[in-house]
Amino acid sequence: MLFSQSIKSEVAIEQALCFIEENLANSLNETSLAAQLDYSTTYFSKLFHKSTGTSFRNYVIAKRISLAKQMLTEDKAIKVAAIAYQCGYKDVSYFSRIFKKKTGLTPASYRQQY
Repeated sequence: MLFSQSIKSEVAIEQALCFIEENLANSLNETSLAAQLDYSTTYFSKLFHKSTGTSFRNYVIAKRISLAKQMLTEDKAIKVAAIAYQCGYKDVSYFSRIFKKKTGLTPASYRQQY
């Protein structure tokens, strides 16, 4: 029983990671994702942290910032605001603050540097 529970948990986390990857531009909510996978938020949160080494929120932020960095360097014509929206941020100033907090640079400075 314990073994099958472990496999179920691994599959659920894999599904969660795929869902996050495919929905970075959308609003992501840990509670609704946990419910979708048939787990309580608390249990899902513990499973997620154990599997990834980080919280759901920090994982999503890291994925979004990584996508933003890629977009900033691949196409210099795309406005920072458009990148923010495509990375799931509805508020450009919030996106810029989070980006700077995580990278040490503003999105515009990052784009110039890389």
